[in-house]
Amino acid sequence: MLSQHECLTFYKTNTKARKEQKSPTL
Repeated sequence: MLSQHECLTFYKTNTKARKEQKSPTL
């Protein structure tokens, strides 16, 4: 399970990747 900080970091990178029209890496 991800910690809150890891979740926020992942969410930010995920949204950033989506804005750049790239597939989010899991």
